Amino acid sequence: MSDINGDMRVEENNLENFNDKLDEIQDTERTYKKYSIYLQAVHRDGIPMLIIRRKIPVVTNKINRILSDLVEFKFEFIVQSNGDVTEQFYYMEDKMDALPLSFASGAQKFAMSIAIQDGLSYVTRLTKPSLKIIDEGFGSLDDELTSEITNTLNYLKNRYKNVLVTTHRDIIKDYVERSLEFSKTKKGISDEIVEKMSDDGGISQITFY
Repeated sequence: MSDINGDMRVEENNLENFNDKLDEIQDTERTYKKYSIYLQAVHRDGIPMLIIRRKIPVVTNKINRILSDLVEFKFEFIVQSNGDVTEQFYYMEDKMDALPLSFASGAQKFAMSIAIQDGLSYVTRLTKPSLKIIDEGFGSLDDELTSEITNTLNYLKNRYKNVLVTTHRDIIKDYVERSLEFSKTKKGISDEIVEKMSDDGGISQITFY
């Protein structure tokens, strides 16, 4: 009889251990499923990409509406199979002449940069700025301003309350209402100090136009 009772206790212990192991496995499985769902959600092809795919057509339409007043070409975001987003521009409706944005001229890139910034700003809930600052945005442009640039400058005037431009290009002065010119001068500096200066040394002089 003692052997039978002993065997029963062993079986009961084994059953309890089995149930404990089963509960542990089930808890681990539930945790793994939750973690797997989380990884899928935050992965670049998960929720972030879902949001991007939904917003890209909205942003693209806004960008092209802005570009229609500035240039003769259109712009498009391309979402690659690996999740990368690239940009291209084209003139023909069938996009047979589409080229990567890196192939655009300085004037084209400048116009598109303004349109893309405003297009992205359009879909946010952030406060829309009334001030636009362009820091040396004309450095890569040709000596003569093309229609893309003049149209873009006029767009900025109408779009923003204040536009602040820093540039070395004198021709831009024709498109601004007021300008501050910074230059170097040796006036007011003693001859002893001037002798120790390099040719381009001096103090800053500001001229208001």
